[in-house]
Amino acid sequence: MIDTRTATGGEDYMAYNRRRWGGDGWTYELRSRGAKVGAPFANWKWWPNTLRGHALCQYVRKNYGLAAEDELTRLLMELTYERGGNVSDPEELQAACKTLAERLPDLHMDVAAMQEAVRSRTGVNEAWEEDEESKSRGVNGVPSFRISCGKVLPASRAVTLSGCQPISSFIRVFESIISAAK
Repeated sequence: MIDTRTATGGEDYMAYNRRRWGGDGWTYELRSRGAKVGAPFANWKWWPNTLRGHALCQYVRKNYGLAAEDELTRLLMELTYERGGNVSDPEELQAACKTLAERLPDLHMDVAAMQEAVRSRTGVNEAWEEDEESKSRGVNGVPSFRISCGKVLPASRAVTLSGCQPISSFIRVFESIISAAK
């Protein structure tokens, strides 16, 4: 979760950015990079409190697998950044459950059970635990990549890239691993 201090119901995009950073200038490069790959952040109206969304991801991963969780994550990002949705809102998450099941018909997802998981806050404790564990490993942005390579760059010395990174950042890490392996 990016900011666990975000109001439970989410916050207006600009109000949040003014409160936290004095404005949204930090998003200009993100939007520019995103536009180049089909993610223009065209309708970003809310800064969501993502606790319930993370809990729903936990539920979907446990019951339908990683591919279903990945699709849910894509859907929640689309709702937040491209459709102006507020995924802090339980009703919006419940609607997302129906959309997810429509996108993945072969999984025969139980929409009512997913919606009940949202209502009952199933997985909230697990989402908190996962967030704390991730942050203890140095994850402080999304997306986050932890790169290691056996004896050349063991997990104890893994490089973490957080947030929107240019391809050149990954190339530098991979080149340093290749160089160290020679």
